[in-house]
Amino acid sequence: MPITRAGGGGPFGGFGRARAPQKGADIAYRLKVSFVDAANLKEQRITLAGGRTIDLKLPKGVEDGTKIRLAGQGQQGPGGKGDAIVTVEVAPHPHFSRDGKDIRLSLPVTLKEAVEGAKVRAPTPEGPVMLTVPKGSTSGKVLRLKGRGFTDKAGKRGDLLVTLAVDLPAGDAALEKFVAGWDGGGNPRAGMDSKCRNSTHCRPKNGASGSPPRPPPLARIASTRRVACASMRRSRSGDRRELARRRAAMALSSSAKGGLKGRAALKF
Repeated sequence: MPITRAGGGGPFGGFGRARAPQKGADIAYRLKVSFVDAANLKEQRITLAGGRTIDLKLPKGVEDGTKIRLAGQGQQGPGGKGDAIVTVEVAPHPHFSRDGKDIRLSLPVTLKEAVEGAKVRAPTPEGPVMLTVPKGSTSGKVLRLKGRGFTDKAGKRGDLLVTLAVDLPAGDAALEKFVAGWDGGGNPRAGMDSKCRNSTHCRPKNGASGSPPRPPPLARIASTRRVACASMRRSRSGDRRELARRRAAMALSSSAKGGLKGRAALKF
């Protein structure tokens, strides 16, 4: 049996103690739990390696990847049994999705139910309930059912957030006829353009359509110099043309004076 010296003994103390026998190895398990069971913290039945079946209580704050330790349910060792480590896998749900301790649900409603308001049947982790759809609801409206979500580690339960989705029937002749003769509803996009013009998020980036790309600073300086040089060349060229024009005018003036003198001397 290995001997380990106590901290104050040393080679001159003459005393020591035996190391405690090690426990057996831990055994790992994976437990797949349904989304609804995880939300409701429903006990799960699990069969251990020795054939023993136990009911495992899910802890508050359980989520995908949570590990649960069962003391003394591992392999036997000189110092006793090890532990069982159970890793929880929460299965996805076809309608519910998790958002922290809240649960989200997209609930289809008919156009009539959205316009007139109605009580509709909605699923929850505890079972279906009657949900009141307010009159004049639109797609994207969120209704909150308190205390229907997951339970956090502090024991506080989240909510069920129901997002309404107005379902329009395809090929409904009566609806199409009604809409064809209806010009109500206004413009739901009114004001978006003005808000976009005042927002930096809506401005096109360099190179995007509607906004010419801005050259880098050095390129802009070089471009400015080229423009200035070209302007100077045009100015000099203009000065030369103006000087030539004046000389030509003077020559024409002299010629005209000479011509007048000559015509004065003629006899008609």
